[in-house]
Amino acid sequence: MTQQTIEIIEAGLSAASRESTGFLESGAGPADVATMVARLDGREYDQLYLQLAHEGESFEAVMQGGIDSTAMFFVIQESETYYVRIHPERLDVEEDAQTTITSGGSRIDVLVRWLVPIDMAARALWFLLLTGERDPGLGWEALSEVRVPGR
Repeated sequence: MTQQTIEIIEAGLSAASRESTGFLESGAGPADVATMVARLDGREYDQLYLQLAHEGESFEAVMQGGIDSTAMFFVIQESETYYVRIHPERLDVEEDAQTTITSGGSRIDVLVRWLVPIDMAARALWFLLLTGERDPGLGWEALSEVRVPGR
């Protein structure tokens, strides 16, 4: 694997409550992103947003949650959304089970299998920042292939 140049166009954190404010930075570097990941705790900040560019293509990466050291991480690339997921054999709940998390101060319903340990979400993010690709060592699921209950 060769290291690629990934441009961080914007990086920001969304506040978990209406009492505090989030922020968005242009020209952020890897150290800024590392600080943002560390601050994603689900209480003060509950969403990390990155707009990235690689080889002329732009894409987005989002990490949401943070409470109980879990997060949801997804990449929007070429008009498709890809989620990191827990492998089905590691789930102790039904495959279509849902839970509620906060993101940008709003409560949203998500599939439990998309909530992964925050270090797994960070691994997916760092691999993406180094290579411009999704980590093949992690399970990924395309939203277009998912049957979401209630939709």
